[in-house]
Amino acid sequence: KAKLHRFDHLKRAQITTYYVCRLLLSEVLQTEPQDIVIQKSAFGKPYLSDSNITFNLSHAANVSMVGITRDKAIGVDIQEIPQQFDFGLVARDLLTTDEFASWENLPLNLQSRDFIQKWVKKEAEAKMRGLKVSDWHGDLGSAAVLVDSKISQYCSACCIQK
Repeated sequence: KAKLHRFDHLKRAQITTYYVCRLLLSEVLQTEPQDIVIQKSAFGKPYLSDSNITFNLSHAANVSMVGITRDKAIGVDIQEIPQQFDFGLVARDLLTTDEFASWENLPLNLQSRDFIQKWVKKEAEAKMRGLKVSDWHGDLGSAAVLVDSKISQYCSACCIQK
């Protein structure tokens, strides 16, 4: 998957995230990292066959996020918050009508962070379900979602099946 990135720093981030994920899984599974066989769903969600351990990973710039659970689906996402970006067109496509209306009514200086928070929630939920975010338009009520925006330039979400 790292080959799909045009920029070397994104390739390195992808490889590093997978490496860290393997190390963490090896601790949970009590096996060597190289012995772990990671499969991919039709939409690219990684999984372990014949295991009740589920995991998901994400990276943005130089920050990685890995979530591991037992007996529950999980999806994680982390996004860098762009300093200058017009979210209007993307927001109209991604957000529900009600979400878009509340987003559009926010002061301009709050729209970027609010959109990214909504994006990571939806991305994490879609990844938990093994879907692309463009294919998921459901209610987030089916999962527990934690959104963290403490690192000023990043926003992350972890979504775990209830």
